[in-house]
Amino acid sequence: MTEQTITIYCFIDDFFHGIGRKDDAHCKINDDELLTTALLAARYFHGNLCSAYGYMQAHHGVRRIDKSGFTRRLHGLQPQLLALFAALANASESLTPPRST
Repeated sequence: MTEQTITIYCFIDDFFHGIGRKDDAHCKINDDELLTTALLAARYFHGNLCSAYGYMQAHHGVRRIDKSGFTRRLHGLQPQLLALFAALANASESLTPPRST
């Protein structure tokens, strides 16, 4: 699961750099780590954010923030998450060969 975590993190980091998103210098956990944790929760931990956050702390050194702060920041990233999914959908459409009728 470590390889998948790193892949997800790098993809999100590249996406955020591509759209010009910058992290707040005062945050304990950056947006890349936060969104990676949320996606890992959905994929590997049956949607349990606490379990995914515990995994990220234990295996990837993510610093601790309180649950409400994590959830508040995650909700604030909704537009970026929707843009990420839209970009993935557009990329997959361009890779799909046209159907013959």
